[in-house]
Amino acid sequence: MALFDFKSDKHFVTSSDETTIRVCELSDPTVHPSDIRKADWKEVATIDIVDGGNKGGGNSSAEGKYFHHGLLFFDEHGKIEGQEALTKLARHLARSGLMVSPGGYCFQDVTGLGEHRDFGAHYLRLNDLFSWPSHGVDLARITTWRRLELTYTVPRQEGISKRPMVSGGVSEETIEKEEALQKMREEMEETIEKKDAEVRKAKRERDNEKRLKEMIERASKEKYEESRRIVRGKNEELEKLRDELEEDERKLRDEKDGEMQKLKEEMEDTREEEHEKELKRSRKEKDELQEQLNKKDVLLGRASDDLQKLRKEKAEELRNLREEMQEEVENARKEKDEEVEALKRENKEGEKASKEQDEELKNLRDEVETLRRTKDDDQSYATGYNGRPGRFPFRLNAFMGTNTHFFMIRLFEEYRLAFLYRD
Repeated sequence: MALFDFKSDKHFVTSSDETTIRVCELSDPTVHPSDIRKADWKEVATIDIVDGGNKGGGNSSAEGKYFHHGLLFFDEHGKIEGQEALTKLARHLARSGLMVSPGGYCFQDVTGLGEHRDFGAHYLRLNDLFSWPSHGVDLARITTWRRLELTYTVPRQEGISKRPMVSGGVSEETIEKEEALQKMREEMEETIEKKDAEVRKAKRERDNEKRLKEMIERASKEKYEESRRIVRGKNEELEKLRDELEEDERKLRDEKDGEMQKLKEEMEDTREEEHEKELKRSRKEKDELQEQLNKKDVLLGRASDDLQKLRKEKAEELRNLREEMQEEVENARKEKDEEVEALKRENKEGEKASKEQDEELKNLRDEVETLRRTKDDDQSYATGYNGRPGRFPFRLNAFMGTNTHFFMIRLFEEYRLAFLYRD
């Protein structure tokens, strides 16, 4: 735990978990506590009571010493000594919810206490809410303000009558209430002391259990070290035996390698003799095969010449056949062309005759039409006005009697000839 020296009214101490004491610093000293906000506080350091260490920064002494037995609030004015005293201070600070300073002030944020939100944040003199004398701090020596100089107001509560203030600004009723409150505090302190004794007893039991556990762990550790030494000795013996075994294996391996090398040399000599015999036999077989191949090459050359001659003869015969076939095809083509020309000429002559027959037939049709009209005229002339038959004129009767038969025979012949030519 570091040595903290508070030399101004800006420093306050508080605790929230009864195991640590937080040292906070107010940005500037003030006489108007209602203007203070949470943002105006800065944490200087945290004192861990259980571990007895200091976390964070802090104002240490000029000598830079660290003490584990006390917290110095003011130079030569007041001092909290011992871890037990610090534990008690942290417990009281946590239960009261106050931030206290060695200058005689405390700060309590009551903005979140249910219905009493109208109280706001107030500064109150330290001796009114927190009992510093029980922690070994002499308020008469460190307090800079006296009670008569303290002025603050609180909301009036119902059921409390206004009584005249006695000399000095404090009423008798207030003094009686303070005395009763002090008595209640003392009773609470006794109860707390009993609880603290029980806690200390439980803590001692827990410490004894911890020490017993440490002793067991230490004994286990010694046994573990002894077993490790035994295992280490066994490992050294095993390592030595392993080295001897490796040396024997190496010697045996060298002997086996020498024997294997000798056997390899003997096998190589035998293999070389067999290889020479096999090589001679293979050379002889190769020569025989080469001779057979040469004979086959000669026969193949002769067969190739015969095949070449036969190929030339067949090519000549094929060329002659192609020429003959081409000549025959040309002759046949010429004959077909002549026949086509003759047919074309006959077709032209037939078309010409057909045209002449068509003209003759047309002339005959014209003559027939003329005769029909003439006959109709004669018939109308021979009939009366009312459709009765009359007498033919002499000229028509003479014509019909002498020429009608001849004319009809001629007309029939013309039609017959026309139909014959058309077919």
